[in-house]
Amino acid sequence: MVAIDQIEQRLTAVEQILAGGDHDFKDISEIAGAIDRIDNLESRIDDIETRIATIEGRTESVEAYVGNIESVNEDIGHQADMAIASVDRLERRIVEIEQLMDVSTVERVNNRLDRFEKELRRLSAQQSGGDGEDEFGALAFEGETQDENSSRTASQTSETGGT
Repeated sequence: MVAIDQIEQRLTAVEQILAGGDHDFKDISEIAGAIDRIDNLESRIDDIETRIATIEGRTESVEAYVGNIESVNEDIGHQADMAIASVDRLERRIVEIEQLMDVSTVERVNNRLDRFEKELRRLSAQQSGGDGEDEFGALAFEGETQDENSSRTASQTSETGGT
């Protein structure tokens, strides 16, 4: 029972110190102050962790938004590239057509248009019962006013070089 005797001696020593009033509680008050500071720090750490979690959530949201914008930009860039390629093909085709189409081809087309217009005027005159010519000797289209006929024949004359 040596252990019980030692415990009793220690307990007696503690009782004498507490009952005697010769002790200093300064260390105990410092410990209590440290405990308050630790509680305050724990509270601040909890607040900071909450703020960090909020910031992380917002950062993820911004990253997702930026990812969507980058995806849209890639799509628009792809569409722009396709449009540029289409315009390039069209320009090459126009150059090919221009090279194939020479002056004689244009003249043949103009001659055909002239013959078509004359035939159209003749048919129009037959339907209206007149000769199809106005007072200036130009063939008039059915329903065409004199001003319209004059304008049309003047532009035709300038286009064909006075013929």
